[in-house]
Amino acid sequence: MNQGEKYQAIARFQDSYPDFAQFRELIQNAEVHEEKNATYLVLRPATDITSMKVGEEYQYHKEQKLVLVPLHIDNQ
Repeated sequence: MNQGEKYQAIARFQDSYPDFAQFRELIQNAEVHEEKNATYLVLRPATDITSMKVGEEYQYHKEQKLVLVPLHIDNQ
């Protein structure tokens, strides 16, 4: 595959997923763990929600039973 074909493949991928740009920071910083036949995104609970790290930490909302994973934080 030459450079032009690689560029076109990447452009098609990005066009297929309109929100791709919002995940860029997460992808760049994320740690993955492979175990047997699965690959996992590794996140740890945020110790301080005012200074969370994209791709490393999450915030859990107990009342709503949901996990918030930051995709972008302006203070980084």
